[in-house]
Amino acid sequence: MSFISVRNLKKSYGKLKVLRDISFDVEKGDVIAVIGSSGSGKSTMLRCLIDLEHIGGGSVSVDGEYLIEDGKYSSKEKTKEITSKMGMVFQNFNLFPHLTVRKNLEMPYGLMNKQASAVDTAALCDTMLKKVGMLEKADVLPAKLSGGQQQRVAIARAMMLSPEIMLFDEPTSALDPELTGEVLSVIKQLAKEKMTMIVVTHEMAFARDVATRVLFMDDGAILEEGTPEEIFTSPQNQRTKEFLNNFIAS
Repeated sequence: MSFISVRNLKKSYGKLKVLRDISFDVEKGDVIAVIGSSGSGKSTMLRCLIDLEHIGGGSVSVDGEYLIEDGKYSSKEKTKEITSKMGMVFQNFNLFPHLTVRKNLEMPYGLMNKQASAVDTAALCDTMLKKVGMLEKADVLPAKLSGGQQQRVAIARAMMLSPEIMLFDEPTSALDPELTGEVLSVIKQLAKEKMTMIVVTHEMAFARDVATRVLFMDDGAILEEGTPEEIFTSPQNQRTKEFLNNFIAS
């Protein structure tokens, strides 16, 4: 069984079908780029994987254990255990505005690891902030940071819990173009370190150059998947071709 296996995932809001039989696999060390137009279900799919949205049917397994099997969720304890293997970074940072950068990392970590000492927590915080190039901003409030810096802090916060999988929901969409590169460079470094990642993105160059596989979604379904070379050089689905042509034209 693959490290992450998704089979026939369904999700609806009333009569509106948001996800239609989504199926794909992720192996350890994969970087999966999920591309497609806004409203195609990419972010909803990602949120379902980490139990921020409930599904209407299908199965999700992580490292051989079912989060959801044929539409039935595991126990609360098992769900928490499985989702704790994942870290998620949102497009709007979601930092606590009244807490310093350091406290934004230490407080959630302390809630999840009540036995951790203050010294060990501070040392881990320093390590993660250094990893994303933000150690010198440890005692600054988020309002004093650029959007790119805030997103790097958000990545460091997610990494505090030593996730085996990182989920990124359009991590650069709220950033000015000149700030996008600094965030993508952090994600590229994680890719070099063989972190398993699923990245919903509009950055086609990133998807082409960094991803191991690309999923193209449209109207709640995966219409095409393949290597970056297959998707960007010779897409088979007409809708994929139209999307990429429109993206290049814009």
